[in-house]
Amino acid sequence: TTSVVTEPRIVIVAVPPENAGEVVADGLKRYPRSIVVDVTSIKTKVVAKVRTLSADQGRFIPTHPVAGREVGGPASAQGDLFEGRVWIITPLPENQGADVQAVEDLILSLGATPHRMDPATHDQLFARTSHFPQILSTLLAGSLLKVEEGVELSGQGLRDMTRLAESDSKLWSQIISLNSEPLLRSIADFKSLLIELEVALSKMDHESIVEIIRKGQEGRKLISGKHGGKPRNYMLFHIVIDDRPGVLGELFALCGEAGVNVEDLDLEHSPNQETGLITIAIAPEQDEIFASALKDKGWRFHRSGGLV
Repeated sequence: TTSVVTEPRIVIVAVPPENAGEVVADGLKRYPRSIVVDVTSIKTKVVAKVRTLSADQGRFIPTHPVAGREVGGPASAQGDLFEGRVWIITPLPENQGADVQAVEDLILSLGATPHRMDPATHDQLFARTSHFPQILSTLLAGSLLKVEEGVELSGQGLRDMTRLAESDSKLWSQIISLNSEPLLRSIADFKSLLIELEVALSKMDHESIVEIIRKGQEGRKLISGKHGGKPRNYMLFHIVIDDRPGVLGELFALCGEAGVNVEDLDLEHSPNQETGLITIAIAPEQDEIFASALKDKGWRFHRSGGLV
């Protein structure tokens, strides 16, 4: 039998951003004793819409789980999607402390970590760190249409930078439109950086070019590393692997035998070859142990340092 919950403690609204305000207001009316939360990546416009449609916005708690995939639909669902992820809450002045705590408890039960900020700060931050990167990925991928041949020879870097371009176009057109004001500021700032690089290149100003690259390296360090912590320096092992069944199992078994913990990994396929390149990040103190184990088994590899 299927039971119907007539008075749920929390109602979650998971709809496209342009519809979120109306659906939240409807939820507040339909469930007069329930907390209603949304999960959109836009907060200011959704909150404003709810305020115009409902006098009971004290039970509306805006949230944004910082987790997702570039593919959608039920077939793409993952049960562990929120584990280890940040889940933003942007409480309103009208919210009751006990209601906010109930939402945080729900977030914790899903394996995520709640983090509070105000709606305007949220939209400014995610315009810079989420919405603008999506635009960059989309524009970069679109620019490849002007390349007549040879795109298939591209390395992993281009694949990484254009991964987001596969995202849902209808959803993202709504997101960037609803967050247009802070996004336009991000675009203006980026345009100034492009002009700075353009001027340096036209003048062959090597020192300025080096400084631009250095600033990028410093900015990269601000991005969280493994488990949301600060990025750490690891030894990166770049290992050539054959394209055959079981090869990854053999490599990971070797890691286990050597007592080496894989902190992170990346897999790249070699164009027009029956080989690939896997990059495994390990703690620096395990460097020689892993190198010796690989040599003993005849693996081809080279090493470098890097942040993860």
